[in-house]
Amino acid sequence: MNHNPEHFTALTGKYRLSHPVSMDDQRYILDSTRPSLTALLKRKGVYGTALGAVILLLGISRRAGVSLTMVQAKIAAGLTATVLAAASVAATVTATGYIMKRIDDSKKSGSEKKDIPVPDLKTDDQIRQHYNKLEEVHLDDGTRLVGAVIFQDRTTIKVHTIHGVVQLPVTSVQSITVR
Repeated sequence: MNHNPEHFTALTGKYRLSHPVSMDDQRYILDSTRPSLTALLKRKGVYGTALGAVILLLGISRRAGVSLTMVQAKIAAGLTATVLAAASVAATVTATGYIMKRIDDSKKSGSEKKDIPVPDLKTDDQIRQHYNKLEEVHLDDGTRLVGAVIFQDRTTIKVHTIHGVVQLPVTSVQSITVR
């Protein structure tokens, strides 16, 4: 590399830079290593994460024997950032899919537990012995069911009677009393 400060002046003129680097800073840059360049850029208020990544990439490539220009290093840093972002999105989508599958599987297994076969109980005493309770369910149409409430959620109630399991909408139940 040419260690002549006039070289910087020629570059700033050629590329019409709006803020040319002073002669003192040019000499300092030419005589400094990467940490010194970073310190100078921070002092001037122009150092940021992206520029730091480009400078790091330039240093690594030069140590590996590859000579990159600043533009090539910026392009390489941009491509690297793009690949990392894409990999991050892909990992997030994969993880979300896995979690959603696990949630769906647990919901399915939960609903299977609700559909466990019930024993065939032919008398009220058998129902009372099996469930340790016997209840009377009064419906809004005047019907009265005797059995045990074995399931209830916000919309449905299931009552095991001597005739089998009866599923009813919760809105049709007026009251439930223990017998």
